Amino acid sequence: MRILQLISSSGFFGAENMIVSLMKGLSSLRCHVALASLLTPAKGSGDLSREARKLGFQSFEIPCGGKLALRSISELRRIANRGNYDIIHSHGYKADLYSRLAIDGTRHVRIATVHNWPTKTLKMRAYASLDKFALRSFTRVVAVSDAVAQELGRSGVPLHKITLIENGVDPAAFRNGTDRVRAELNLQNVPVIGYVGRLAPEKGLDVLLNSIPGIVKHCPDAHVILVGDGPLRNQLAELAQTLGIDSRVRFLGVRRDMADLYRAMDILVLPSRDEGLPMTILEALAAGKAVVASSVGQIPRVIRDHETGLLVQPGSRQQLTDAIVELFRSPQVKDKLSLQGKHLVDQEFTAEAMARKYLEQYRLSAPVK
Repeated sequence: MRILQLISSSGFFGAENMIVSLMKGLSSLRCHVALASLLTPAKGSGDLSREARKLGFQSFEIPCGGKLALRSISELRRIANRGNYDIIHSHGYKADLYSRLAIDGTRHVRIATVHNWPTKTLKMRAYASLDKFALRSFTRVVAVSDAVAQELGRSGVPLHKITLIENGVDPAAFRNGTDRVRAELNLQNVPVIGYVGRLAPEKGLDVLLNSIPGIVKHCPDAHVILVGDGPLRNQLAELAQTLGIDSRVRFLGVRRDMADLYRAMDILVLPSRDEGLPMTILEALAAGKAVVASSVGQIPRVIRDHETGLLVQPGSRQQLTDAIVELFRSPQVKDKLSLQGKHLVDQEFTAEAMARKYLEQYRLSAPVK
């Protein structure tokens, strides 16, 4: 089976990470997989394309302006026809819309994965509504969380087209990290709180930074490392300075040495206000790290309170402070949670399991040759 993964990519974030894991899993199942990226010149990034090529996958980059680009639609159709793909698998509202326009009337089967919708602005809400309308015509639509699946149903996507497939990771990729990052940052023998992801409003990083003064009262040497980039980078740096904790907070930007980064963390914290099923939680658990996360989206499916991690209410600085302090004060509890979380990922959230579920959907959807 021949599958083309399609995304409008402006960096290397959760959806891009998931696509790489899926492509590797499908390849191991003897599928031919390629990638096509819609790149906007103003904010375009070839990070995902470079990663795909590094792994040996064919990767196409389609220049795409901010408005509907007829030339990009034609190029996508040409790539799909020339590659003789059975499935065009899109991720995100822009990729869904271009797939809908380019593939309509061809033999290719359209499948989409909905990771979530950005709804912070009127413009983004409009795009989300347009996406939900377009998805009605897709052969199948995969949701990464129950909340997304329910929203798809409410928006008019026929229920028989909707499938829930949770994200998965390759556990081996996040083990055997070295102590290089701690040495690089001169953070040996101090408690380290880590975050991985976009520096964006929905991630609740203001809550994390506001919790640090309270944490320091109990753990005077605590430090924070933030891995990733995004629109709040400067604002968060200013907040850290205002709180007097800027010497304790390291902004590391986008990194690829994830096994070493997780190795450097004692606890991964994800204080999100809105989520699907974030890859970083699965990665951290696979790396044997304790996790504190907000009880939103599909997170409680993975972080089971006081079983595989600790859950807090989104936006609660006090709960977040208490949970982090609890783990630092109780190493045995922290180790127990991390061990049980690691076991859960090994059993239920591997990239191989995710790829097999997607392949089943492809086979149910693709025409018989």
